[in-house]
Amino acid sequence: MLKRLQNAAVIALTVCFVIGFGGEVWQASNRQQNRDQVPQNNESRTNNRPNETATVQINCDPNCTAGNPKDNGEWTISRFVRRSFNDPLTVATLLLVLVVLSQVRDGRRSAERQLRAYLMLESAQFVRPKVPDGDEMHWYIHAVFKNFGKTPAYDVVFRAERRLDTDPPADISLSLTLGATVTAPMVIAPDHIHTLRLGGFDNGHATWLEAKRLNKTCLLWGRVDYADTFGDRHFTKFQMACTFGQVHQFGYCQNGNGTDDRFLKWRDRLRPKDVIRPTLGTEGERPVK
Repeated sequence: MLKRLQNAAVIALTVCFVIGFGGEVWQASNRQQNRDQVPQNNESRTNNRPNETATVQINCDPNCTAGNPKDNGEWTISRFVRRSFNDPLTVATLLLVLVVLSQVRDGRRSAERQLRAYLMLESAQFVRPKVPDGDEMHWYIHAVFKNFGKTPAYDVVFRAERRLDTDPPADISLSLTLGATVTAPMVIAPDHIHTLRLGGFDNGHATWLEAKRLNKTCLLWGRVDYADTFGDRHFTKFQMACTFGQVHQFGYCQNGNGTDDRFLKWRDRLRPKDVIRPTLGTEGERPVK
C-alpha cells in the first residue's frame, strides 16, 4: 500500500511539472506570435494607404512596468528554472514533496522489515538415533532452519555441502560446487522449522572417536534462497564447523555467514572496520593456567 502511494505521488508530481512546463511554453509561443503579427499588420496598412499620413497608436497600461530589455519573449529552460526557484512558494513545495516521499519510503521499508520472512539457520548437529544400538548406526547431520518472520517464506531452496578437513585455517571461505545438495522449492510458514538432513558417519560413535583422534574438522556450508510476501528475493549464507569435542553441535566460522540485509549509514563508512580474528578448533577447551 505504501509503495502504491509513493508511486502515485511521484506520478502526480511529474504530471504537475509537465502541465506547468507545457503551459509556460504555450503562453510564450502565443506572445511571440502576437508580436510577430503586429509589424506585418502595420506594413500592410502602410502599403494600402500610401497617400495618407502614417499614424501609430500606442496603448500603454499605466500599471505595467518596464521589463528586462533582453527579454524578447523567447522561451528558454534556464529562464523557467530561474523564475521557478526565485519563487519561495515553489521551492517550499518541492522541499515538502521530497520530505513526504522520503518519509513514505522509510515507512514502507520499516513496515516490510517488520512483516517479511526471515529464514535463518537455528542449529546444526550430528544426531544419534534414539535406539539402544544407536552408537553403531548412521549419524546424520541435521541442519534446522526457522522462519523468524511474521509472514511465509516462498520458493525456499536449500543448498548445502559438507566435508572432513584436517586443521583448516580460521579464515577459510568455502563456495558451493556442483556436488551440493539442492532441495525442491517449498513454503515455510511463520515460526515453523524445516530440518535439512545430510549424510554423516556410517558407524556413528566409532567414526566420531576416530575423527577426533585424527584432529579432523567437519565443515558445513551452504545457502538458502527465498522470497517474501512482498515479492522481494532474499538469501542467507552459512558456514559452520564441528571439531568433535564434547558436544555434537556445529559452530559458526569466521567467514561465509551473512544475509542480503544492509543497514549501513553514511557515517558508518567513516569508521574504521573492526577486524575480528576468531579461532577455529578446541583452543577454548584448554585448561586454565
